[in-house]
Formats: sequence, C-alpha cells, structure tokens
Amino acid sequence: MILRALKAAAVITAILIAASCQNVLISGLDEFYINEVNPADLRPKELNSENKATGDLTLVSALSGGRTVEWITGDHPSVMDDGSLNRPDYPAPDSSAGIKAKVTFRSGASTEIEFTVIVPRTPVDDATAVAEAVDSLAIGFRPGDSSTSISGDLLFPATGLHSTVVGWNAGAHSQLSSDGTVSLIHSNWWEAAQTVTAAVTATISRGSSSAAKNFTLSVATTPAAAPTPVFVTSTYINGSTPAQDIRNFSIERPFGADSSSNYEFGFRTSSSGVWSGWSSFTPSSFDFTDASETGFRWNLSDLDNVNGIHQFRIRIVRNGIIGPWYVSNSFTDY
Repeated sequence: MILRALKAAAVITAILIAASCQNVLISGLDEFYINEVNPADLRPKELNSENKATGDLTLVSALSGGRTVEWITGDHPSVMDDGSLNRPDYPAPDSSAGIKAKVTFRSGASTEIEFTVIVPRTPVDDATAVAEAVDSLAIGFRPGDSSTSISGDLLFPATGLHSTVVGWNAGAHSQLSSDGTVSLIHSNWWEAAQTVTAAVTATISRGSSSAAKNFTLSVATTPAAAPTPVFVTSTYINGSTPAQDIRNFSIERPFGADSSSNYEFGFRTSSSGVWSGWSSFTPSSFDFTDASETGFRWNLSDLDNVNGIHQFRIRIVRNGIIGPWYVSNSFTDY
C-alpha cells in the first residue's frame, strides 16, 4: 500500500512539474512573439510596392502561437473594417488611409503595427477623357511664333491627355499640310505677299468617344520667283510670207487663258557684229492652241523684212510683278 501511494505521488508530482514547465515555455514564447512580430505576416497581400490596392484587402485574423489579430481602420471612407475598399470617383484624388493590426498574445500582452493603404481613384471614362483632352489640346509653335505669326513647321500632337488619339486635317490647303508642314512660299508668283488663313481640325478619340477641336491659323507668305521663259529653239524663221513665226518656246503658264498682255517682248539686230538696242513690240498674234508645238507660237509681222542676225527676248508680267528677261540664242532671218 505504501509503495502504491509513493508511486501515485510520484506521478502526480511529475504531472505538476510538466504543467509548470509548459506554462514557463508558453510564457517564454509569448514574450518572444511580442518582440518578433513580422509585419510581412500581417501586410495585406493586395498592396503593391507603392502601398496601392485597387481590390479588397485580405486581413488576417490570427497568427501561429495563439496570437489573435484585430484590425482598426477608423472612420476612413475608403477602407472598411473587413478590408473592403471604396475607390474615390474621378476626378477626386487618390485616397490614403492608415490601418492598424493589433496583435494579442496568450499572455494578454499586445502590440500594434500600422500600414499605409493608398486607394487609387476610379479610371476616367472615355467621354470625360475626350472632353478634358479637347480642352488641353494645343498646337506646338516655334519659339516666338503664334497662331497669327508662323515662321516654320508646326507640331501637331498625335496623342493627347488620358492617352487619347489625335488626328489632324488641314484640308486641301496649299500652305499647310495635315502633318504640320508649312509652306511660306505661295505658288502664284504674280500675287503679292499675303496672309493666308488656314482652318485646321483635330479629332480626339478614345474608346467609343470622340470630339473635334478647330484651330484658325494665319500664315504670312511671299510669292515664288517669277518663272524665266526657256527657248527650246529659235531657228524656225519663215521670211517667205509677211508673217514670221518664232516657234518652240517653253514658257511656264501658271494661270488660265494666257495672253500677250502677260508678257513683254524685245527684239534686236546685229550689224557687222554690233547689236542694236532692244526694241519693244507686241506680237500681232499669240497662239497657244497649236498642239504640234512644244511651246508657244506668235507671229512677228511687225518685224517683217528685217533680215540678218537677231535676238529675241521675253519676260513675264503679272499684276505688276515682273519676271527676269530671257534672251534667245542668235538666229538668222533670210
């Protein structure tokens, strides 16, 4: 009996000692966890490297070792206690909230770890994106230039605000192309310097939305140089009839139905190697209809019976703009 009592007492003592050791171990673990809580074990996995999240957060409620977790989000409108997010509507700014994880240990001790959560605003819709892009769209000018004073090519942006796409149309305009290229020389050489107004339309689009924006530009132009007539040949002289023909001239005709009034003519003769002065004359006939000729033809009946070595000259005149003289090679009239 005594032996049995001793054995029972030994067992009870061993159990009490084991329980006491377990309590010491647990208490020691609690103290260890208080000092070593790893924030990475609590950080919501939805947060990126910039602490931004666009979807609801996963908030852990417990950690190993009997630790419990309570989340405190306060009254912030963007982050709820259960981790759900309310994103601000565009154009409100992104929202930033501080949330806390309170970790409680078996010993009753606790610690708090705080995280910053940035909740981005909702994306801008296509219609709003296009409307704001229209307002902000501008043409790029050279330094010192403006819409009323243009000295060179323009920059037509291909993209706009909110990743919108921009297309440009300058119409069929001789001074301005839809890629922004500007021509400061107008093709009509006989017209004086002028300011040309060009209407340009930009079409801004994104997704299913698009809108147009119009610009008015003024381009100051100067005329091109007046063309110089070029003789293909001046050897076709026919002295057998009162009407003499000088044929095969190549002369630029940049305007409608040409006439002799758009030209000035001169004629001179060489005698014993000495040229006379230039005489002005007006051809009695100025023919532009002969398709067999490579250029123009006119009759020089007023120079009839002038035999010898000659030169002929011509220049173009239009609206007071006078081109340079072209002098033909010498030719002989029989």
